[in-house]
Parts: sequence; C-alpha cells; structure tokens
Amino acid sequence: MTYIDVDQIAGICSKYSGPGFYAEQIPAAVLVNAQQCIPIPKVEHVIAFVDVTKSGNGKKGLAITRTGVYWNNNKNASNITNYLSWDQLISTRVQSGQSNSIGLGMGNVFSMTDSLFKSEILVRLLKELQSYIRMARETSPSPDEDRSRIIEYQPSPDKTSRWMVATEGRQYGPYDLELLKKMVQTKQIRPESAHVWKEGMPAWVPFLQQPELAVLVPPPPVPQTQAPSVAVDASIPELDVSQDPEALLELNSASEEEIAALPGVGIILAKKAISVRQSNGGFRSVDEFMEVLGLKPHIAVRVRPLVKVHPPEPKPPQTGRRVVDY
Repeated sequence: MTYIDVDQIAGICSKYSGPGFYAEQIPAAVLVNAQQCIPIPKVEHVIAFVDVTKSGNGKKGLAITRTGVYWNNNKNASNITNYLSWDQLISTRVQSGQSNSIGLGMGNVFSMTDSLFKSEILVRLLKELQSYIRMARETSPSPDEDRSRIIEYQPSPDKTSRWMVATEGRQYGPYDLELLKKMVQTKQIRPESAHVWKEGMPAWVPFLQQPELAVLVPPPPVPQTQAPSVAVDASIPELDVSQDPEALLELNSASEEEIAALPGVGIILAKKAISVRQSNGGFRSVDEFMEVLGLKPHIAVRVRPLVKVHPPEPKPPQTGRRVVDY
C-alpha cells in the first residue's frame, strides 16, 4: 500500500507560480467551470489548477488532484484519455512539445496554445510530482503519524500485465491491455509495425505475434452481400473458406484484373505477380505469393482467406538421343 500525503503534493505545487496557475486558492468560478468541462469528479479534491484559456474562465486546463491529474484540450487535440492516476503518471514520459504543449505519454497531449503559463514550468512541476510519488511508494508512515491528510493509494499490482511498446524508433509505456486496445482502435498504435515487451520477456517481439495482443486488433469489416458484377475492377467479396472453398481465387490461373481486385493489392502489384508467375512457372503456395508481393501483415490477413494455389506440375526431365560415333 502506498500513502500519498496531500500536504506534500500541495507543498510541491506551492513552489511554482505564474499567470493562470492556482495552488490551493482556486477562484470558485474557475473551479466550477473546470469540474464541468474537464470533467473532474465532484468528490475529487483539486490541489492545483493550470488555466489555459484566454479569458481565464477555467474551461480548459490541467488539474492536480488527490488521486492524479485531469486535463482537457481544444477541439483539434485528440487524446486517448484525459486522466492519469499517480501510478500511470510515474510511468509516463512527460515532455515539452511544439506550440507550447506537453506530451503526457503516447497519444496524449495537453495543449497550452492560449496559455501565459509556460509549458516548461509545468513539465518541471509534473516531474517533481513523479519523483515524490516514486519515493512515497518506497516508504510508509509510522503507526502514530497523523493520517488525516494522507490518502491510501494502491498501484497496479501486476507489472507483468503491462506492456512497453516500440514504434518508429521510440519506446512508450507501460500500458495495460485495456489502454492498448483503445490505442489500437484510435490508430495511435499500428500493430503491423509495432514491437512489444513486458517484464520477464527476453526480447522484444512483433505486436501481432503476441497472441494476447493480436486479439486486440479488430477484424476487417464483413462485406455486404453484393450481386455479381462483370466490371473488371469490382472488389472481390471476402469469403468464408469453410462455406465455399471453390469460390477462392486460384492465383496460378487468375487474370491480372482479378489479382488487382484483391484488397490492398492494386494493378502495380498484380502486374508484378503475373510477371513472376510467368518466369517461374507459377506460385507454389499462398505464402510465396505474399512474399513475392511484399504484402504487409494487415493486408496479408485480408487476402489470405480469399485465395488458393494449385502448385504447378513439375516439369519432366529432358531426354535426348545419345549419338554414338562408330
């Protein structure tokens, strides 16, 4: 169990000052607007607040509370969440961004475009709070200590259920499965190019090769039933292999137009497929077709249920007459 001293949080906040920043003494009108617009739970105690509105009405800002940090943004800034518990905050990379903004982990940005309070000052404050919470996790108050201003805080008990994510040369996290699912759905994480790691694993692995993470990727949409079309550029409907295996596209006899109509393939890759097929006598497996075209994993997943391969017949060995001189 971790004990968070509210006075310690307030003391850290009181060391900082600037336009639009309130520590403990928050104007009532500003606090009411903040609780309605961020929103902050009514039972929550706000220790400090950064107002980033031009008029100072408190409708946009960041609140430091007993249990963590809440914030909201302008309409152009999208976030996975608008709240970080203390446990999440100490595991989050806090950094200054462009246009007087702050990054609060992967997919989260606190925009301070209209604020007179400098983002670098708020970054220093949040990092000092991170240091205090880490220290609080390692110490506990004595039995006779006054706990009237102390709250109990339970961090996530199982670190092995939280994942680090690596993408585009940078590492983020740790994240639990629920947050990872939201990040995949909002396209903050691209599973086909991301790698993951968690405590106890010897090395990073591709996102889609980890079974408990691969199931977080939503399946491709089921196409609506369409009447047959003779147009050469019509999309080939995605088929259920168990229902109609004969309807699958045979890659060694398919036309260029039929291959081009496969999801994510197109005419350029289709021409390449025909050229390779003619030069080597045909594809020997669906995997060979995927490899030749260099299909990305999320495209390959959609194409695989639609195709099949009848391997080409092996060529008989060449025979010739033996000429004997007498």
